[in-house]
Amino acid sequence: MFVAMARYRSRSRHVSEIDATLDEVWAYIDSREAQVELDPRISRVDVIEGVWGEPGSRMVVTARLPDGQIHTAESVLESVDAPHGYVTSHTFPDGVTRASHQFREIDGGVEWVHEVEIVTRDLSWIERFALRASERKRRIDAARGHELDREAMQHCLDAMRTT
Repeated sequence: MFVAMARYRSRSRHVSEIDATLDEVWAYIDSREAQVELDPRISRVDVIEGVWGEPGSRMVVTARLPDGQIHTAESVLESVDAPHGYVTSHTFPDGVTRASHQFREIDGGVEWVHEVEIVTRDLSWIERFALRASERKRRIDAARGHELDREAMQHCLDAMRTT
């Protein structure tokens, strides 16, 4: 019996506005110290290879999830186009997640476009079916996660202005 295998791809795009200038947003993104000090979710950001902010660097972020659990994630900084954006990737056992963050000034602030693409290894039809069946919930969770990230970034930018 022949079982077809295919990769699963999922893409999401989130657009939001931040009350700040492009320089303020980039100053925050470029400072891991500010991220750890001002974002209550982030406990640590450790560079484990390369130099902070340079393509090819690897980092581990330790953060508190909304349910209180501690989570660590390793990612690679793939590219930087300061102050307009950056791309990271995170490898997991069954594939890779790539996240692109683009920023541009608009009237009254900065538009943040966050695109995420997940690509898995070749999956059996039943594995693909299971992922397709849960796709809507993952999209809702990703949108909520982006909104939490936007709120946290705005909080941190506001705090940077007062210090």
